[in-house]
Amino acid sequence: MILLYNWLNIKSITMPKNGVIMNLLKKFSGFTALCLAVMLAVLPFAGVAYAQEEEPLVTDGIYNIVNASSGKLLEAFDYKFDYQGRMHLDVRRNVPAQDFAIVSHSDGTYSICPQNDEGEYMMEYRAGTGEGASIYKSNANDQSNRFFISKNPDGTFRLRPVNAASFSLAESKTNFAHYYYSLCELQKHSLDDAQRWKLELTDKKIEISIELNKHYDTVKQYSVNDLYAVVTPAAYSDKVEWSSSDKKVAIVDDSGSYCAFSEGDAVITATVAGKTDSCTVTVSDKDAFTWYSQCNMYTGGWNAVAVKDLYFYANGVYKLFMIDGFNSKTDWMDEGCALCCAAMVLRNLDARMTEGYDFRSGQSGNLESDPYTCALANTYNEGSRTGKGVLNYDPIYTAMSLITSRFKVDGKAVTPTTYYYVTKQMIKEQLDKHPEGVIIGMESSYRGSHYIVVTECINPDAENPNDYQFLVCDPAAYNPEDGNNVPFEESTSYKELYYRYYHMWTLITYTVAD
Repeated sequence: MILLYNWLNIKSITMPKNGVIMNLLKKFSGFTALCLAVMLAVLPFAGVAYAQEEEPLVTDGIYNIVNASSGKLLEAFDYKFDYQGRMHLDVRRNVPAQDFAIVSHSDGTYSICPQNDEGEYMMEYRAGTGEGASIYKSNANDQSNRFFISKNPDGTFRLRPVNAASFSLAESKTNFAHYYYSLCELQKHSLDDAQRWKLELTDKKIEISIELNKHYDTVKQYSVNDLYAVVTPAAYSDKVEWSSSDKKVAIVDDSGSYCAFSEGDAVITATVAGKTDSCTVTVSDKDAFTWYSQCNMYTGGWNAVAVKDLYFYANGVYKLFMIDGFNSKTDWMDEGCALCCAAMVLRNLDARMTEGYDFRSGQSGNLESDPYTCALANTYNEGSRTGKGVLNYDPIYTAMSLITSRFKVDGKAVTPTTYYYVTKQMIKEQLDKHPEGVIIGMESSYRGSHYIVVTECINPDAENPNDYQFLVCDPAAYNPEDGNNVPFEESTSYKELYYRYYHMWTLITYTVAD
């Protein structure tokens, strides 16, 4: 029976959600897509082991997890104390680190979420470490965060990683952390009490929150775009439901991908456990430009809220990546105008970072350009596993060629070119060649250097090139009306920082290889 039980779990697979199937089919066409659709339709009847929805063995709630051998409680280190957030055991202390939200999934698996560090993370087993491997925490939200929970005849429970189902979580007798705490580790199945756990349901409630990566978006008609939700606990990410207020303007699938059909506005709403957040989508027949603020964490055009606790360390300087507002002594992004401009133009090209990890979406590779992913490219980093990490090197001293080396457009390389002695005629000519926008570097003896993106010539038929006027995206703007594709004379750079056309010194374009 034990052999049959293990065999079933080894053979088990997770059925994809409908939205995932839709996205898969988008990548195929013709006979291949037809075959794939038939196979996916047949698959639910093929005897898979945990593709069905049943009443979960353990109901969702916050539990204390007690080891049957020692009577000690499972506990998660705070990241500030242990940079890996390892699981260990300690006597009962009535602290959030000993509270675990257990969340059931429709495939019969569970996520186990320690409630310290604001409850943002899940227990994780890192594949390939095997016998004696420690258990960590992350918000990757993939199979490494999923566990089987089975009940023993004596009423205790066994916890097993989905991707290492022949192992059980156990209290270690030999591995210790910080000279005192016995670690939680993986051990081959046995009858040892160290592998048995009591699940004590508390009267505490799971606190759930949801935050979209953007709250407004201007897109081109017939384009396909992505929204993603940052959900706490991350275990609820697969429970998000998406809806559109006007399906004639835009429709959204169950992954947050939406298609823009006709001009107008639609509100895309994400809902989980009664909590909602929304994004207003404006569909236009004109080319859409992205605005990224270097100082507005909440409505600055990108998911900056999620990086509010992320640090970079360079040249002895340890600072937050971004705060809300300007404060050069506190955050790197106070000087992040060039980085934002690089991110804007790459986004308008739909360039994707080919390799890297974004903890905000849990996605590896094919990452959309924004100031954070460009900061990763600018610092040789693959990405933090959490929103409270520390990354090395200066994210702001921008090397355009280094950034573009990590991004591609449909698999094609992107190359930056810099021009000097900028004139209005030069800007107009380069915009004609690069409708995705051109980056302008300005120098002022009063303000120093600053960068903006020029997106459009307002009066291209002007007889005198000196009369040309332009729309810009200005990273220094805190509010969209001061920087989101506005006339240069109405931008923050002009009105508050006092930059003028004669301060424009360099022009940078991005060219996609043939």
